[in-house]
Amino acid sequence: YRLLVVEDNGSEVVLIGEAFAAMEVPVELEHVKTGAQALACMRADSAWRRPKLALIDYLLPDFRGTELANRLAGDSQYGNPRIILMSGYAPCTRKGQWEEWLEKPTTWNGWQLFARNLFRRLQADEI
Repeated sequence: YRLLVVEDNGSEVVLIGEAFAAMEVPVELEHVKTGAQALACMRADSAWRRPKLALIDYLLPDFRGTELANRLAGDSQYGNPRIILMSGYAPCTRKGQWEEWLEKPTTWNGWQLFARNLFRRLQADEI
């Protein structure tokens, strides 16, 4: 299973990776730090094999995660990934081109639960 993580905080990416490793599930994380990098690797002409699910931080160095989500979902050249936004703040109630908005965990158990939830979504994509 492939998951694109768009997150500029490397320690949170490590926590996501470690949570998947602790579950012993076959998840391959692709990590980029900016929205521009995400768009580049998700383009149809990219050599990179696109994931079915993108996990996007709300506050990125170049633009908001909501803007990235809308760009990815609004153009078929990006492969129409399922999109989940995450933030250290309370989840947003506004509507957009994402399926859910999750609050980032603050404990190790929370990160494990977060990873289990994402893995279920990845599995559902393969059915």
